[in-house]
Formats: sequence, structure tokens, C-alpha cells
Amino acid sequence: MGDCGSVTECASGSGEPPAILAEFLLDFPIDFYNISLVGGFNIPVSIVHSGGARDCANGPFLRCKTDGGQAASGVKLNAPLTNLAKATVSRATEVVTRRNVPVPVVNSPVTPSRPVDCNSATCLSDLNHHCPHELQVRRNGHVVACKSACLAFNQPEYCCTGAYNNPKTFSPSNYSRMFKDSCPAAYSYAYEDSFKHFYLELIT
Repeated sequence: MGDCGSVTECASGSGEPPAILAEFLLDFPIDFYNISLVGGFNIPVSIVHSGGARDCANGPFLRCKTDGGQAASGVKLNAPLTNLAKATVSRATEVVTRRNVPVPVVNSPVTPSRPVDCNSATCLSDLNHHCPHELQVRRNGHVVACKSACLAFNQPEYCCTGAYNNPKTFSPSNYSRMFKDSCPAAYSYAYEDSFKHFYLELIT
């Protein structure tokens, strides 16, 4: 969701930052989605499940049925995160590395004893209204986008590069925390692991 100049399809696969990203990895029977603020923010975004029916009464397995009535792959607690979709190891690795939200159609790992719904991913706060001056992109006197710290300063400590190219040496900045406070369902830096306490396993 960014500018591609005079064309409708971006050659790079994404618009020119700063731009919020709605990312999808569709790989039946388990799909993934997330909202990313790593490249900055320009407009509010929401990914909302449409159709289907809940079927979350099967012990530790949490499922959301597709419209055709066939249960999509679900979530099992206490299984290693690396067990994700054995048939798609490379894609699963990408998902885990980028901290995408695991979903079967649309799903999220929660405690089974709690009410379960097919969750939406949202970033509905308008970060442009409280974007720090040094991150602002202005047009005609108005803030139209908010850069990430990496985009604004291009420094290793903000971009997860160089000595910081490791989740053990990289820590979120105050800027990424500001993004996270405004949009807790989105990820705000490359090594963020918002779901490190959840586990999932493909159900076949």
C-alpha cells in the first residue's frame, strides 16, 4: 500500500515506503497473514475474516471451518514452532523468521478454555496524527505518512543490520515501541516475536 509512481503494479512487489504492509502467504491447507509497520505507516489497515463458521470445541485443537464445511488446519498448544507445515518448510521458515501470525483460513493461538474467534489483524490507529517530527512525511503542510526509524536514519541499530543482525543483539527502539503501542497486532521491527509464547502444529 504505497506509491508506485505512474503504474498500478510495483516492479519491486511493494509500494515505495513509508507504507504499511498487509502480507499474505496462501498455502492450503494453512495460510498466514500479518500487518507490518517495518517500512513505516501511511493509512490504517484491517484484515477481517469473511464467511466460514467457528469449530473450536475439539480439545486443544482450534479450528475455523471454511465455507464449504471442511475444517482447515488448526492450532495445537505445546508443539514446537518448528513443526509448522512439514510440507512447506521453506515457507514456514520465512513465516517464523518474519514473525507472521499463523492462521488456518484465519485463526490465532489462544487458550482453549477461552472463547475463540477467527481473529482480525488490524492497525486502525492513525499514526500520522502522533508521528514524531523526525519521522514525518509532509505534503502541503499535512503529515501523510510516518517513516520507520530504519527508513529515516538508515542506521544498523534501527535496521537489524551489521552487528545488530541478530535477535540476540537487536532491541526495539522507542520508535518501534511507539508503533507497537498504537498497533499491537502489527509487527514493528524485523526481529519482533510477538507470539513467542504460542506454539502450533499442522493437523492433517
